[in-house]
Amino acid sequence: MDMKKFFRRLWKTLLGMVLFMGLKTGCAMLTREGDFSTEARIAAEHVPAETYYADLLVQLPQNDRLRTADTGVRLDGAEISENSEIFRYDTDNYVSASLHYGYAEQISFPEHPGENRLETNIRFSGNTKDGRFSRGKYFTQIPSFRIAYVSQDGRVLGVTDPAEKRTHMLDLYGVSFRTDGSAAHYDIVMGDDWNTAATVLAVEMVLLTIFVIIAIPVYAIARAVSWRRSRKAMTAEIEQHAAQDHDSGGQP
Repeated sequence: MDMKKFFRRLWKTLLGMVLFMGLKTGCAMLTREGDFSTEARIAAEHVPAETYYADLLVQLPQNDRLRTADTGVRLDGAEISENSEIFRYDTDNYVSASLHYGYAEQISFPEHPGENRLETNIRFSGNTKDGRFSRGKYFTQIPSFRIAYVSQDGRVLGVTDPAEKRTHMLDLYGVSFRTDGSAAHYDIVMGDDWNTAATVLAVEMVLLTIFVIIAIPVYAIARAVSWRRSRKAMTAEIEQHAAQDHDSGGQP
């Protein structure tokens, strides 16, 4: 087999393997879809005066299927309407999670709040198939979060910087947010923010690349060895015929 035929067959084989891996990964992700429930717990310190609660802001594109016009979720005691500043807040694609993130189910104060800090809990639930193709399909994979300090009548009194992500090996329920003035961070379990499909496909592509890197040199070496053997055999055959002709004195 010459090199052109080899590379043509290799290309077809690799293309088939890539398509197979993509389909296999896609099917695996579809089978993982289902109902879920999680909670974001916000604990804020050194909040602006008149702050009634801390709301979570999620960064989702305007055309994202999980970015809804109104979730209908409201915090008891807060006077939030469609004209409220927090309801209309949309800066750099950051919007209120409780008001505009399709999975939002409830926002509330904890039964036993901590001292010297403002705490708010937001519960999310749904079915991940409803968020298919959304940046917010999995809560922990939302690109960025901020915390908004909101007055009782819905005014935005301040917004933190993008929250820093911190990963832990411990088993945590939900996502814990902590703020101190303009600074914010959140804690998640290591791996919760991974895009499983992309990770699996990336690993498979790396293995495939390693296979190609190994296969081509191995084939080239095998071809070189085979060519040398063929040439040596041909040379030996020619020398043998030459010796026979010499022994026979050149007679037919």
